[in-house]
Amino acid sequence: MGRNIQRCRKSEEPEIRTGSKVGTRKSKSLMLPLLKYFILKNPYVENLRRIYGRVPIIRLKYAGFQFDLSFATLEEESLNKLFKDENSLNVKNLDEAIEKFREKMPDTFFEADNATILRLRLNTRLGMIFALSGVRSTLRFIELLDKNIAKFKLAYITVKLWARNHFIYGGNFGFLNGSSLTVLVSKFVIENPNNSLISIIMELFEYLVKWFDLKSNEEKIIMVENPKEYENSRKVVDWNLDRELRQREEHFKNLLGEGYKKHSEFVWPIILPGFPTQNAGFNINSSTGLIMKNEMENGKEFYF
Repeated sequence: MGRNIQRCRKSEEPEIRTGSKVGTRKSKSLMLPLLKYFILKNPYVENLRRIYGRVPIIRLKYAGFQFDLSFATLEEESLNKLFKDENSLNVKNLDEAIEKFREKMPDTFFEADNATILRLRLNTRLGMIFALSGVRSTLRFIELLDKNIAKFKLAYITVKLWARNHFIYGGNFGFLNGSSLTVLVSKFVIENPNNSLISIIMELFEYLVKWFDLKSNEEKIIMVENPKEYENSRKVVDWNLDRELRQREEHFKNLLGEGYKKHSEFVWPIILPGFPTQNAGFNINSSTGLIMKNEMENGKEFYF
């Protein structure tokens, strides 16, 4: 769920069940009653609830399956442009919608520490722009991969299954996650479009083994591209190393207390091509990095 997590007691979590009231004494939501009206009429929908976190999430249980849906509220003009036809939801149109959304957010939103974000309730707007950024990343990956998307899928599934089987998959625990793997695999497919699947995976493993040993944070930055559009806005909202170090210090100090410095001073930036850009490797730390490096060294020698 990310690092800006707003905790609340179970009794305060707004929840919708068929025939139940919406919200709590401390929390009322307009979004959820509307969803109840439009969605809960379907007999297969069993439950809707809002999940508080860095990105606004609605958890939907449908026919026994559970889905987490991120959401954002956009102006009617932006929505009409994005969904005018089947080709309208593209990077260009979404960037315009994100920029309009961002214009209503003071620059200080993006510099605030976690305590300030929660105290001033900035997390909803920030979460929505991060949700939009996630969609933008997906669209941009599709554009960049182009005809190599089938090769990407095979490489991604292979590496993900391998990481799961070796217990180094799970962003909440400081390991690789779906977003970080997407960046890593995409990078090697885009840069080596004519290489075989085995060659791409082998080069990825070799690269990461060396990457975990790099001492300079600047050297560690992994990106599939360096976006240039909306340059003035990106100076404010995009990921940057100084902000990352401040956020890591706050995060690990609150999490670990004494001894937090060895985890906060080094970063593992795996940057998603969103707007704003985000680090999918934020939760990686010195300990989990060493574990992943050892597993990849062993895997490279055993399989390749």
